[in-house]
Amino acid sequence: MRTYASLLLALVFMAGCLSMPDPVKDEFLVEQTAAQKQKLDSLAQEIIAKRKEKEKVDEALKITVQKVVIAKKEIPVLEKENETLVEKQKLYTIENNDAMVKKTNDDIAANQTALARQKAYLKYLQALEDDQEAQIELRHAELAVYVSEMEFEKAKIARVYQQKEFGETDTPETAKDGKAEKHLIDVATYENYHVKQKSILASKTEKQKKSAEELKAAQKEMQDSGYTEK
Repeated sequence: MRTYASLLLALVFMAGCLSMPDPVKDEFLVEQTAAQKQKLDSLAQEIIAKRKEKEKVDEALKITVQKVVIAKKEIPVLEKENETLVEKQKLYTIENNDAMVKKTNDDIAANQTALARQKAYLKYLQALEDDQEAQIELRHAELAVYVSEMEFEKAKIARVYQQKEFGETDTPETAKDGKAEKHLIDVATYENYHVKQKSILASKTEKQKKSAEELKAAQKEMQDSGYTEK
């Protein structure tokens, strides 16, 4: 059972479980049934899998953030180029150089197209960044649900064990370990916390659904602009 405790402690902060109830001690889980152990094993695997999913999105977000930095820097370059072309156009007009005026007009049109495409690309990257951040929040929430469910299941197991060992009341007059008072685990606390995490998960799911829709719209706008990623 140490595996479960280690996983839980490692994921407490990562899963946003700052106010979660205290982890159930392994000493109270010694009489778990085969079915209960299988349930905890399954939850542990879900936690590991979800953590890997989150790490994958974490890495993708790092790449996107850097792409946003580069895309933002390219826009002023194109804007400056457009200003230069406009000034050249004025010069060629003064010189009555029709051929160069025409060429500059074509260059301005091409530059403005490139600028519009770059802006569409930046908008797409920013939408991708928002969606990846929303995905990370969603993975946090999913982890919190699995962790809280694991602790809820462990609390139920521990409560049965404690009632057997210490008696039916929360403060038995004589405890087997010699202590004057022994408090039993309040299963409802773990259940309520688990319900709270599921509510947060529902909220994060809706948020990520919205960001995915915005990303899809931004991607279409980028594609319609004719942008081709370098």
